[in-house]
Formats: sequence, C-alpha cells, structure tokens
Amino acid sequence: IGIFLPDEEAHDALADARATLALLRHLQEAAPTTFAMMMANSDRRHVLDMLRGAELLALTQHFGAPRTLPVAPIVASPMNGNAFAVVDLTVDPGTYLYAGEAELAGLLAIRGPRPIFTIAANAQPMLFPFEHGEAVILDRLPTEDYRARAERIRAHHGFVARLTAVLGRQFSDRAIASEPEEQIYDRF
Repeated sequence: IGIFLPDEEAHDALADARATLALLRHLQEAAPTTFAMMMANSDRRHVLDMLRGAELLALTQHFGAPRTLPVAPIVASPMNGNAFAVVDLTVDPGTYLYAGEAELAGLLAIRGPRPIFTIAANAQPMLFPFEHGEAVILDRLPTEDYRARAERIRAHHGFVARLTAVLGRQFSDRAIASEPEEQIYDRF
C-alpha cells in the first residue's frame, strides 16, 4: 500500500504511531466512505442508533483472519447500556432459538466466532450498514434469507425474553469495584 515500515523501528512507540497514522491516511484516501463510517463508529451513540434502527448490519471481526458477517441486532443489555446482543445470520437460528437460559449463557461465553454475541458500542466496532458490507460476506446467502432469519428470531418472544434474562445476569457474579473509575458498569 506504499507505507514503508523499517524493521529497526518495530515496537517503537513513535514509529508505531506514525505507521498507524500513515495507514489511516491511506484508508481515508483509498476508501473514504468506509473511513467515514469507521470514524462515525467512534461515537457510541452512532453505533447504538444503528443497532436500534437497523434490520440487518454487516460486522467485520478478526478471529485470526478478518471476516464480515451479516448480523441482526436483537436486544440491548439491561445491565450495560453500551452492549447490544446480535446474532450471526450465517448460523441457522434453529440451532439456538429454543435453547434454555443456561445454553444461551454458554453461547455468549464462547471465545471466538459464535452465533450470539454482544457488541460493545463504546469499542468502535467495525459495524456498517448491510448494503456497505454485503459484498465481502463469504458464502453469502440471498439477502431475503438473512431478512427472514432476522424476522424469525425477533418474532420468537420466548427467545428474546430468555436472551434478555441472560444478559441481565451476565456479570452478576462480579464483585462491585471499590474505585470510582472501575465502577462504570456497576452504575456507580
């Protein structure tokens, strides 16, 4: 991409900052729409607005290699205003729609790719309107199939209620922090 990174500057903080800046400038020039969307995602309110208002979204994750998923926002966490549960629409919802709370909690706790997970709105997720990211989804199904899956999941009130209950207890076993800055998720 035209960014020179000398080996002798590896792991040097200033060199790393310069390399990051060069990479961002290149991205801004080469893909201005994507860059603007990424910058907008630095505002958690923008991310939460997308999660509350979109039927389908595209989320790019990095578990070893980058991959973009079609996701459907389902429900906000009742305990953390910055967390929103979404489902990976490449996974058949029949595999988890009737799962009990313990199984749903287990699915949320899996490290790496999983069918249900939370997006932290304050972590600048690589979340885009579906139309912007759909071209890079591998093994893509027709958009109508993703819409049908999302509607099936949202219409299953028992699933949504169980997922909400699980999210409400997600960090209940954690002790309340003693320092004020550590109490951000304890509602002070």
